Amino acid sequence: MPVAKSSAGWPHRRLGDVAEILGGGTPSRANSAYYTGTIPWLTVKDLDFDEFEVESAQEHITDDAISNSATRLVAARSVIVATRVGLGKAAINAVPVAINQDLKALVPRKEVTAEYLLYFLKKSVPDIQRLGQGTTVKGIRLQDLAGLSVPIPPPDTQKWVVDLLTLAHTIRRKRNRAASLCEPILASAFADLFGSRGMAIPWPSRPLGELAEVRSGITKGRRTVKETSDVAYLRVANVQQGYLDLSEIKTIDATAEELAKFRLEVGDVLVTEGGDPDKVGRGAIWRDEVPNAIYQNHLFRVRPDASQLLPEYLDALLRTAYAKDYFFRAAKRTSNLASINSSQVRAFPVPLPPVALQRKFVMTVGQWEATKRRLGDAAAKATEMFDKLLDHAFRQQAKDSA
Repeated sequence: MPVAKSSAGWPHRRLGDVAEILGGGTPSRANSAYYTGTIPWLTVKDLDFDEFEVESAQEHITDDAISNSATRLVAARSVIVATRVGLGKAAINAVPVAINQDLKALVPRKEVTAEYLLYFLKKSVPDIQRLGQGTTVKGIRLQDLAGLSVPIPPPDTQKWVVDLLTLAHTIRRKRNRAASLCEPILASAFADLFGSRGMAIPWPSRPLGELAEVRSGITKGRRTVKETSDVAYLRVANVQQGYLDLSEIKTIDATAEELAKFRLEVGDVLVTEGGDPDKVGRGAIWRDEVPNAIYQNHLFRVRPDASQLLPEYLDALLRTAYAKDYFFRAAKRTSNLASINSSQVRAFPVPLPPVALQRKFVMTVGQWEATKRRLGDAAAKATEMFDKLLDHAFRQQAKDSA
């Protein structure tokens, strides 16, 4: 097969010419014995955009399942790539695996190594996604995947690319891991002060409704004959876990009475009514970022009695597993969504230590947030560095050949 020369000088080959492309399949679900084996059977859900190696699967199959279906055993150190759903996911299999029909296995030939091919595919994610076809579920055709043009530099250049990107990816993974390990700190702080999960909390609890005014917000689309004015209002999208996202503030027509009734004050804690089951009851404290703002009826405004309950303490408490567990259990669930009502918010049992200890907990949460921000920033910079090096590594081939 003729080898095409790129304008950069490196020869380019079709992906289908530098790697054997193997398909997969699904053993019959009617035979449950097929799924009692030890061979990892990979599907798209076993791949992750940020993990470049895979060695386990959610399901395992037998040799008989492979013999009696379209799947096949793929040798270790091949490149597994998603061709339907999760376009752009790719990883090297550390052990022999079988794959389903939404994946393809690329077995490199002599011109390229598996590692170099993997990084090429990571660089080509936008191209792969652009080639995806379908309305609801995107998939890339075999001929389009096979037709991707792969630059083939000398082996020492391939090694340079792989070594550089592997180092950058390792740094990124470590920083992401460090950022994820920050999450248990808040739970540990709560456990130190109030007892760990499953243990009796050493402070008396009182219903939130006895410590704060809880009120739902203004309803959009209601009718009124009174004069109105255009005012800013907060929506569920504005209230995230522990912070406010004010990148987009919408407005609503409200009467003077409604403005007085629903106006937010410094120290109010906004709590969400619905959303994903694990995100119901998320909250954030209001600091009067937008003067005269009100809030919609899918939010609850909690106005604590600061002589008993610090707003900052309640704001921090809502971020703990203790609060999340309560709202998860209390929520009414329909399909993939959940919701809580004002009665459930008022009934939330607030562990009520002395105000001085509440302040100590707030300080601990502040330190936790600062650490989390630093680690998150470091992880983001590591990802940015990897992306730039990924782009640079393939562009550098063009510079070197000029």
